[in-house]
Amino acid sequence: MSAVFAHHMSPDLAFQALRDYRRDFTPRVDGTKAYSAMSVLAFASEDDEAVLEFEAAWALTIQNMARGKREPLRPEEVRDFARSEAFRGSRRDDTRMVTGSAKVVAERLLEMKELAQVDELVLVTPSLGRQRRTDSYLAVADAWRLAG
Repeated sequence: MSAVFAHHMSPDLAFQALRDYRRDFTPRVDGTKAYSAMSVLAFASEDDEAVLEFEAAWALTIQNMARGKREPLRPEEVRDFARSEAFRGSRRDDTRMVTGSAKVVAERLLEMKELAQVDELVLVTPSLGRQRRTDSYLAVADAWRLAG
């Protein structure tokens, strides 16, 4: 039996739950080993505005969910919110996501993988632009190879 945990849904529970799974694992079939994965909301870019827009999109998504609003975000809505004083003034380290330069993101992901004792990380990068998402994945992959 494997374990998977969505870190961005409950970051305060993720690491302990995954370590507990590994510690308490009992194989149902001889030779079976513990296997775990953790999904992480992540975005890498050297463009600070792109990072802000990613963070703003997540903040808007959470706000909309709390209000029961399930409509897709419009790109202009995200851009306007990312540039707003309300967002920039209230911005804080959000433990639900890993953002920044590819080097910073890769290093943090390696730390998280070790802390959670997982075999696999699954990056979740909901982005308004396919190219930004692709660029982020490629940058993180390159930085991961260099860091690991």
